[in-house]
Amino acid sequence: MAYTLDFDKVKNFVTDKNDKYSFERKKYVRVLPLPSRTGDRAAYKDGFSMVTAALLRLVDNEPLGFTKGDNFLNAILDAGDYDSDETKAMFEEFLTYELGNVDTNNAGSFQNLKYISLPEEKAEYKGQMQVIQFFYDIYIRDQHDEIQAALSELQPEGLMFDILNVEIPKKPSSLKPQFRVLFKQYQETFLEDVRALAKNPGFLVEHIDDLFIHYTFIAMTQIIFQTNKFSSFDEVKLHSFPFLMKSEKASKWRLGYKEGFLRVKDQILNFYTHEHLLNILALNTFSTDENLYYHDYKKILSEAGEGAETQYIESLYKWINEVFTHYHGLEELEAYNGQDIDTAYRYMFEKIRREISTEVFTRYALAYTNFISKFYRKNGGSLGTILALNLKQLLLLTAVAVGSKPRIELNQLWVEFDKRGVIVDDDTKLEIVELLDKLNYLDKKSDSGDAQYVKSIL
Repeated sequence: MAYTLDFDKVKNFVTDKNDKYSFERKKYVRVLPLPSRTGDRAAYKDGFSMVTAALLRLVDNEPLGFTKGDNFLNAILDAGDYDSDETKAMFEEFLTYELGNVDTNNAGSFQNLKYISLPEEKAEYKGQMQVIQFFYDIYIRDQHDEIQAALSELQPEGLMFDILNVEIPKKPSSLKPQFRVLFKQYQETFLEDVRALAKNPGFLVEHIDDLFIHYTFIAMTQIIFQTNKFSSFDEVKLHSFPFLMKSEKASKWRLGYKEGFLRVKDQILNFYTHEHLLNILALNTFSTDENLYYHDYKKILSEAGEGAETQYIESLYKWINEVFTHYHGLEELEAYNGQDIDTAYRYMFEKIRREISTEVFTRYALAYTNFISKFYRKNGGSLGTILALNLKQLLLLTAVAVGSKPRIELNQLWVEFDKRGVIVDDDTKLEIVELLDKLNYLDKKSDSGDAQYVKSIL
């Protein structure tokens, strides 16, 4: 078997009928749910509740889309049996009022969370749909039944639930898989957290958006950091990301400044190059699998035996130096001379990066940094944007960290944060301890007042 790029397939993918090169992506490898066009970018003007609602509908085997328009109302009204026109009018008034009260800021109960419509604005709709697909694929699809079972423990209540539960048809999701599960431990921890939160419906309703936001952020950010390591991508040994609290002061020497937003912004800067390059690498002579990353090819080639990797690397250099150069007129080409696979990947990456427009990079990165700014931004003044948690987000992380246990040791709290992709420096730990103490969520070790245990929030 030959172990090379398939030049003909690559040509068909990257060129149009006029033989014009295009930096395509997402056909064979879907990396991040980020658009490269402004018209497809979500701003989350009304928060994350529309994404959450759509995902909860999918969990409950309901249609992804939900509308409270006239057709929906009429369908419910027509299904009723009324003793008079007056009774029907009264029911219509009740129905209109109840549905009107279910909005992005007022779900009222867990059952009503599902009845928030998708956004009507085109860009907002497209951007949020990508995130819905991403989240469903990596967190819900493989453990759909387990999540559904956990949430089914929340007993339905109220006339509106009974009405809508009958009216809305049940059927499995028709979303075809697009994104790959790369971090099983995040997937498992998400299920663990859902099960814990389901024990306290009131807390769940108030914090479920924060839970979904958090897991969206750590998945995207982990993919960015790991993919930038090329074939050193590690699906088990994961990065954690430093946060401050919004209530504390930032400074240049703090971990949250040096390794927080500045670093993630740098990591996303040229990331669109990976989106294009990984789709090129998918078009080879030895694998038809989709959503493969650099480390997957290294493993395949290693298992293929002596000579496979050399043959493959030679073809990478040949494609860049002969084919890509034909379209872009590259200078300072490097011939293959025994370089390893990562050197070849980085060579391809750099040559392709230089030919992608600044506008594409900027628009693509903005979809990610705008997400951070919307949900995790602290204004650090001259320091710029700082990754930070608000009190509500802290309480969520603390709640799921303790879970169903009556309490955990304080040191274990930081371990549980780390498990969920969050690290904090010593100053932020002191800030968190002070906040939890004020809220009476700490038990004292002794009369000296040293905190030893964090009590259950749930």
